[in-house]
Amino acid sequence: MSLPADPEANARLLLVFKRVARFCLAFIWIYLGFVPKLLTPLPFEQEVVRKTGLYFSSPELTIRVIGFSRSRWEFGCSLESKRSWHASSPRDFSLC
Repeated sequence: MSLPADPEANARLLLVFKRVARFCLAFIWIYLGFVPKLLTPLPFEQEVVRKTGLYFSSPELTIRVIGFSRSRWEFGCSLESKRSWHASSPRDFSLC
């Protein structure tokens, strides 16, 4: 596939590729945070949390909180924003 000679067409094509990639990553991240942790918690995950001893009142509640927090964070990061993934200084660094 050859790129168009027009710089504006190249910019639009790049924007489309970025949006498709962002949508695909968001779908995968939200799915992995939502389905195994909120809809169908796995006994393996509960056992891992139980063995670590790092949980709130119960391992099940901890897994649900992690799943909700993860899905919410990933949904927020997947939205179109003006922020970039790089920083000009360490205090400007943002994960979203």
